Amino acid sequence: MPDMLDTPENIGDWLRERNITSVRVEGTNLEGAFIGKNVSPRKLESGLTSGFAFADVAFGLDLGNVPVFGFAMPSWRGDLPDILLHLDPSTIVEWAPGRAAVLGDFRDKEGQPLPACPRNTLRRLTDRLDGLGYRAKAAIEIEATVFEESVHEARRKNYQDLTPLGGAAGSAYHLAKSKDWDDYMSAVARRLDELGIDWEAWNDEAAAGQIELNLAPADPVTVADSWARTRQVMREVAFGLDHCVTFMAKPTAGYGQASHVNVSLEQDGQNVFYEESGPSKVMTHFLGGVMATLPGATSFALPQITSYRRLVDLDGPRPRSPGVSPTRARPSAP
Repeated sequence: MPDMLDTPENIGDWLRERNITSVRVEGTNLEGAFIGKNVSPRKLESGLTSGFAFADVAFGLDLGNVPVFGFAMPSWRGDLPDILLHLDPSTIVEWAPGRAAVLGDFRDKEGQPLPACPRNTLRRLTDRLDGLGYRAKAAIEIEATVFEESVHEARRKNYQDLTPLGGAAGSAYHLAKSKDWDDYMSAVARRLDELGIDWEAWNDEAAAGQIELNLAPADPVTVADSWARTRQVMREVAFGLDHCVTFMAKPTAGYGQASHVNVSLEQDGQNVFYEESGPSKVMTHFLGGVMATLPGATSFALPQITSYRRLVDLDGPRPRSPGVSPTRARPSAP
């Protein structure tokens, strides 16, 4: 990603050098998906300071365009005031020939970070950690299920009786998958390489059609940006191959799935979770903090009905529970 795009002039030059004709400005919502607009290069440059206006109802609707009752941003029920997407120029990439993409954070009209914006919350928390003398490192394992049907066909079938890509067998790390499954994941990996997203491995997961894709460790904001963009890539590649992919926590009656987050803390370059005798005192306090803040964390980590359906074993094998895994490995471990 670019390092020195800190002025409208620099960004304008970058766009012209690559013959960019449209730019997708993106923010993350509570569903873990992108919301945004496609703007012209001229519009992008004019909005770098002011931000790009969205109606705040964008945070009050689910993926089915249904209002989310009880949402803690009540103003959207009335006048639909604007919120503003302020871009982070360091995230701009050439997404496709002639098109760029850039991420941002949502703020209100007074310039204050919007609490409902996941990226704002993550930046606030990492800043607090920095103030305490710690630096966090995170790695994410993305789980998803891919089906042979296109998304249009899946919708016509009401998402029922879909055909898992790669065959009906589900077995973790199983390599004898059909070629269409390998073609899909190979295409995803190529796109991630083109975008400069650092991935480490992908493999078969426990359920039929299920995959796991591991993103490399980095600071939490960078990893979260890569996570959101990787899921967008997986959707686009599936669409291009006439398949569909879901990240739903409980897409079938069998195994569930999630994004598994691995976290460690460093201080003066040392992993403070590690001690020879076992978990360090810092690690036990970390775990206590995770448990104490779970009610609030569910607003971001468990955004959908099926998120909770996965936690209650009603109709199949007991799924693995989602969550954060503190990493106690030695600092030199990968």
